[in-house]
Amino acid sequence: MDIWDMIADQRHQLVAILQNLNEGQWHTPSLCTEWTVRDVVGHLVTPFELGTGKMLLRLIGNGFNFNKTLMKAAQQLARRPTSELVSVLRANAQTRWTPPGIGPEAPLIDILMHTLDICHPLHIPHTIEPERLRHALNFLVSRKSRVLTKPDWIAGLRLTPDDLEWSWGDGLEVRSKAQNVMMVLGGRIAMLDDLTGPGVPQLRARLLSSKSS
Repeated sequence: MDIWDMIADQRHQLVAILQNLNEGQWHTPSLCTEWTVRDVVGHLVTPFELGTGKMLLRLIGNGFNFNKTLMKAAQQLARRPTSELVSVLRANAQTRWTPPGIGPEAPLIDILMHTLDICHPLHIPHTIEPERLRHALNFLVSRKSRVLTKPDWIAGLRLTPDDLEWSWGDGLEVRSKAQNVMMVLGGRIAMLDDLTGPGVPQLRARLLSSKSS
């Protein structure tokens, strides 16, 4: 399965989860700061509904504040009926859109992490396939991922997932399931409690410091 097939399959998996949620679940806070489940889905359909050109115009209008632009677009689209949001995601499962200058790993990371952003607070079990996690982790420790994670967070640490033949770095060890490691690399502070190892206090301090600054 190539990376675009992984993305399409993961989108279909999320569609299957979303179409069974009740209204209260749609309004549940996700692991994304200030975003509900509904807002996360609004974010996921943003590139399909706006495209690169309109997003660029919005970015200019928001003073080139990338996070503010994404937040406003997601919350605007999230006002649509949930059935419509699900339909848009389903219809675009095969869409091969990537942010300018970044390859398909970006939309793969997006759908993987946001699926867990939704499932974790709703206590919905969801296991990501090892091949997808390997792609995600390789991307998150690369230079291309600096919009998502910061090199300073993991400098001097060794990441060693318990359930995946993959490791990175030298120094104090940080262990957990691979998908938990992925989520923390994406800045999900709520997942820090699922990590073990002597490097965890240092990683926790770095993430908390970056979020408060």
